[in-house]
Amino acid sequence: MKANPYFLLSIALVVVFLTAGIAGAETLVESPHPYANNYEKTWIVTQPGADQVRLHFTKLELGVDDQLQLLDEDNNVLKSYAPNYWSGVLLENDYWSEWYSVNTIKVKLITNNEGNYYGFRIDQVDVRTTEQPAGQDLYESWHNYANNYQSTWIVTQPGADQVRLHFTKLELGVDDQLQLLDEDNNVLKSYAPNYWSGVLLENDYWSEWYSVNTIKVKLITNNEGNYYGFRVDQVDPPITISLGIVSNLHNTTYNPNSITWAWTDPSSSDFDHVMIYLNGAFQGNVTKGAQVYSATGLSPSTAYTIGTRTVGTTGLVNSTWVNQTATTAPETPTPVPPDSISNLHNTTYNQNSVTWAWTDPSSSDFDHVMVYLNDVFEGNVTKGIQVYSVTGLSPSTAYTIGTITVGTSGLVNSTWVNQTATTAPEPPTPVPPDSISNLHNTTYNQDSITWTWTDPSSSDFDHVMVYLNDVFQGNVTKGTQVYSATSLSPSTAYTIGTKTVGTSGLVNSTWINQTTTTAPDSGPGILPPEAQFTSNTTSGPAPLTVQFNDSSNGTVTSYAWDFGDGASSTEKNPVHTYTSYGMYNVSLTVTNAVGEDTITKNDYIQVIPMVGGDKGYYLIHCNVEGAKVYFDDDYKGVITDGTLLVKIYLTATPYYRYSVSKVGYVTVNEALPSYPAKDETRDIFVTLVDVTDGSWTRPPYPEVTKIQPGYPDVNWTRPPYPEVTRMQPGYPDTNWTRPPYPEVTRIQPGYPDTNWTRPPYPEVTRIQPGYPDVNWTRPPYPDWLWSRLSIRNFLKEMFSFQ
Repeated sequence: MKANPYFLLSIALVVVFLTAGIAGAETLVESPHPYANNYEKTWIVTQPGADQVRLHFTKLELGVDDQLQLLDEDNNVLKSYAPNYWSGVLLENDYWSEWYSVNTIKVKLITNNEGNYYGFRIDQVDVRTTEQPAGQDLYESWHNYANNYQSTWIVTQPGADQVRLHFTKLELGVDDQLQLLDEDNNVLKSYAPNYWSGVLLENDYWSEWYSVNTIKVKLITNNEGNYYGFRVDQVDPPITISLGIVSNLHNTTYNPNSITWAWTDPSSSDFDHVMIYLNGAFQGNVTKGAQVYSATGLSPSTAYTIGTRTVGTTGLVNSTWVNQTATTAPETPTPVPPDSISNLHNTTYNQNSVTWAWTDPSSSDFDHVMVYLNDVFEGNVTKGIQVYSVTGLSPSTAYTIGTITVGTSGLVNSTWVNQTATTAPEPPTPVPPDSISNLHNTTYNQDSITWTWTDPSSSDFDHVMVYLNDVFQGNVTKGTQVYSATSLSPSTAYTIGTKTVGTSGLVNSTWINQTTTTAPDSGPGILPPEAQFTSNTTSGPAPLTVQFNDSSNGTVTSYAWDFGDGASSTEKNPVHTYTSYGMYNVSLTVTNAVGEDTITKNDYIQVIPMVGGDKGYYLIHCNVEGAKVYFDDDYKGVITDGTLLVKIYLTATPYYRYSVSKVGYVTVNEALPSYPAKDETRDIFVTLVDVTDGSWTRPPYPEVTKIQPGYPDVNWTRPPYPEVTRMQPGYPDTNWTRPPYPEVTRIQPGYPDTNWTRPPYPEVTRIQPGYPDVNWTRPPYPDWLWSRLSIRNFLKEMFSFQ
């Protein structure tokens, strides 16, 4: 028997996969299409709080000896779909299952050893959450009712001698029945179809008269088939009094010796008062509108049940009880001192002062913190302030704060919580700021050149002095990092010279120069190109491989692709694979002798992550409270009480690296150890070092400071981390083998060891000209600026412009 696909109710759906399924747009659950041989898998569709559930199949196709089962939460079979052996394939389109009296349905697919068919796809779930549809006259079942369903409706007419009911419609299937019962559950009438005739159907039907004033209407259904059920719209004699019952009965206090209950009175016009019982004993009446009752003189830690019945203005009493049980609070415990403070740490690094902060305990009776400095009492810090500052201290000196907590009753916690901090040393002798780095031109024009660079990280850096062919041009303020020279001659070399200046006026005597040649005069008839591109796809799960196709207009001599995930290409029609989920901007810059053009498509590629599946855990241990933890680029939380537990899905897109960082400490960024097994926890121990720790020797290059501290030998063999490849050239040990990471291609030219083989990454095209090893092949572009990025994309990369 097929279910009626009408009377839909739109609700939120929760779908839980027992094993990973395949889901697409507007898909809740679906099998592979087609499914495999000897295949068995179960999907779980759950709707907490629902009374009845049914599923909608956009398509259901099974081969001979294959079957699809719908199971309840205890794996009892609700329905089994399988083809007739003689008819062959089972095929259903736009099909609703029957209603089932459950809130969870397991969908189980079992296939044999031959034949592949579509399987199934479920796109909707329909639920019911009440015993009766809202907004009807009197009493009715759901239409259609569910399988294995049983419910009772009570029709009462106080004071009546006889009662009968009017059904607008009554429809039952084989083995289903509707009973009319009296108040003591004696059967007055039982409606059920004849087994041979099939469905029972009555329209506009009056029951017989029964010498009662209460009739219970009880619907009992079997395990298959859904039919209309019933609808009662009239009672003879008509119901004129409906007292209703109280609603939202609940306790509002938690005391050792009393309980206060509150409720909402019924809206019945003839309602007068509520009768109150406590543990079965009548206590009194609560007048309409009061809606509250308090019981006093109770025992601690004891359960008490309030019982309520409503009474009308004529004295009629509603026979329905509304009860609620509440337990009194235990005896007030013996006072104890408050807990200690936590997360005590210093927040400053000054020569003559230290400020400490902490977290107050959550104890309700906590009042203040007693503070000592080097064992000398300093004073009390009131609850909620959570900070203490000491001034007039000596530089480079250790000071220890000691704390004990005190309660509102004066009880003192004898446990000390201490922390030692050292003041900053005397300021060093002023030195000029470091030089700029990464000086390079970003244009190729006939009459202008634009240079950009990276300002030094020196705290006292103020501006850059700029010279053109040894003639001073002006100052460039810190943070600008760009200078443009205009009104130049075509095919002419120009040299920019720079020196940095500090806030105190100290000038770094080291010149940083770069020579660039302007573009030649362009021939007639050549126009700048117009960038445009397409791709074979724009979304999908990781790893996602995309074929990009150039469709630019005009003559193009070079291409520069930026795929948005740190990778790029100079091919015309590159293929790129995205390995991490997210939204990616893609840009293409095309160039010819007279100009260039860039097109950027924002959020063009969407890589969808895998979700769900088995879980494992990493437990990060760190010596610095509040340090932030990232897995790749995903923020996972902060170190609290020395640790952070990070949950990962073993079947999701994998993580490769983790980092731990906090302002004032050297960041740790390393490869993740191998993944844990299912439900296993693996420990990672991290020690962050204060950036002011001068005990380790850094080589004299600014970028090398990104490596973790403590390495004592300047001739050390560099570890295989991508960060090491960002060092500037000229490191004393020239014979080290560069690791095969794309970042190595960003090294400036002139490295003494000229015989290294450049890796085949697009980034190598950004190296400046003049590299000593001249035997590598550049495309026949007139200058080193081939495959350059446009100014807009270059600035985006250098300054994170959007």
